[in-house]
Amino acid sequence: MYCSKCGQKIDDEAVTCPFCGVATKNFHAGQRQQQPMVFMNSGGGGGGGGASSSSSSSSAAAAGGYGGRTPYPIQSVGVHILLFLFTAGLGNIIYYFSVRSRQKQWHIMYG
Repeated sequence: MYCSKCGQKIDDEAVTCPFCGVATKNFHAGQRQQQPMVFMNSGGGGGGGGASSSSSSSSAAAAGGYGGRTPYPIQSVGVHILLFLFTAGLGNIIYYFSVRSRQKQWHIMYG
C-alpha cells in the first residue's frame, strides 16, 4: 500500500504512515490502538558510553531491570539530605526569632 499523503510505500497492515504520520485506511476513528512505550537509555550514569553499552542497558531497562545500577544517581540522595537539613535549620532559626519576639512582647506587657 502507498501513503495517500506522502506517497511512500508502507506495510499493508499499517494504521499510520511511519514517514508522515497520517492515518491510513486501516485506522478506525473509534478504536485507538495502545502503542507500547519505548524508553531509550542514553547510557549516561555509569560504565562505558559506547553504542553496545547503551543498547545493553536499554534492553535491561526494558526488561524491568537497571543493569546493576540504581535508577537515579546516588549523589541525588546526598543532595536531598543536605537540602532537608538546610530547610530544617532555616525553620528552626525562624521559629527562634518568632518565639523571642513573643517573649519580648510578653515581658513588655506583663513584666
